[in-house]
Amino acid sequence: IETVAQKSVATLKEEKLEVTPSTADDELNTVELKQPEEILQDVLPPTKKKFSASRSGLFSKTLKIDSETKVAPLRDTEIASTPPVRVKILGIGDGGSYAISNMIGSRNTAEVECWSVNTDLKSLEDAKQRGARAFAIGPSIIKGTGADGNPAVGEIAAIESSGDVTRMINGANVCIVTSGLGSGTGSGAAPIISKLAKDCGALTIAVVTEPFPFEGKKRTRQAIEAIDRLFDRADCVIVISNSNVLEIIPEESSL
Repeated sequence: IETVAQKSVATLKEEKLEVTPSTADDELNTVELKQPEEILQDVLPPTKKKFSASRSGLFSKTLKIDSETKVAPLRDTEIASTPPVRVKILGIGDGGSYAISNMIGSRNTAEVECWSVNTDLKSLEDAKQRGARAFAIGPSIIKGTGADGNPAVGEIAAIESSGDVTRMINGANVCIVTSGLGSGTGSGAAPIISKLAKDCGALTIAVVTEPFPFEGKKRTRQAIEAIDRLFDRADCVIVISNSNVLEIIPEESSL
């Protein structure tokens, strides 16, 4: 900026304008440029016009003129009020519901909508008692008994309730979908619900966990397949390995 200002001053010197250092506003390193009357004759009545050039902007919008000259006021810049960002967090399946319950219990979530979405009515009741909003998917197919570890059942349940889930998400600017993958409801429903959130225009972030190795190859395979589907349907996918979590939590912590 200083180099541009120096070049501008040099250009003004070539146009035979008198340049004098300004004593005002030392912090901004302001220079005061006195222009001859003939340069302003097409714009203002004969007068002295003082133009400020500063580091914050080569030429400021403020004109310092004598009291006899009247100038129309500068137009104020209209600053549009920014609407608040609406964030909705959806915990899918048992793992997601536990995450929602823990968030509500340990963080100030008053400005965020927290939903527990599950096929298991008992798990939803527990989430309700902790203050989460609960929603059962696939009630006519699953009848509130859970997906029994089958991702296909969780997927069908999410598809059946897709209209209600869309209405739940509508209006959100950011939608965070969290789930513990490897089980039936989370692995099957999380990709479907992520796609619904993205279709609603929300920035969709999936935060999911991989199962522990001792949970078996079947659950690990189901989790990997769900992660692959999430990458196609969410804007961002954050995968947390439970094995890595074991390395940072206290040894006395229970699973």
